[in-house]
Amino acid sequence: MLISIDKMSSLNTNSVKTNTILMLVILCYKLPLDKVESFLIGLTHDKSLFSKVLSLIKHQNSMDLNTFTEYDIYLLATKVNIEEFVLFQQAITNSQIKLQKIESLKKQAKELGVLNKEAQRILQGKDIINLGIKPSKDFSKILDKAYNAQIYGKFKTEKEARLWLKKELIS
Repeated sequence: MLISIDKMSSLNTNSVKTNTILMLVILCYKLPLDKVESFLIGLTHDKSLFSKVLSLIKHQNSMDLNTFTEYDIYLLATKVNIEEFVLFQQAITNSQIKLQKIESLKKQAKELGVLNKEAQRILQGKDIINLGIKPSKDFSKILDKAYNAQIYGKFKTEKEARLWLKKELIS
């Protein structure tokens, strides 16, 4: 763990909050989640900090760096900040091969526009309304399904998204 802390300190970002998050992740990532939570509660009441640390720890193994796809990257971006995930992985990795794969993940996430945020949703509630459907609690289910289809690559443009939506609502 001390090696990881040293590595993390050399990977410092320009953000004090990000550096704090990453140092806490390095200190806690081998602990059971309940221990992490109690440790963090003793340190801070900052819900954003708490949430980001827990999320990075929960999802530390959710990406297979040997076989990831664009969909995997988009999905990871819905769970964590990929740039923070990459820094965390770099700090705990000793393998040169794995470091190259982590760098590849970072490069692809940047190209996809999801390095620091999840992909912007193409379809919105207004698109469903424009098809003549009245707002309901099913909207969120439809939009979630649409977002999943989007990150899975079923559509990439607004026009393709509207066509997908029409087919989805008809069937």
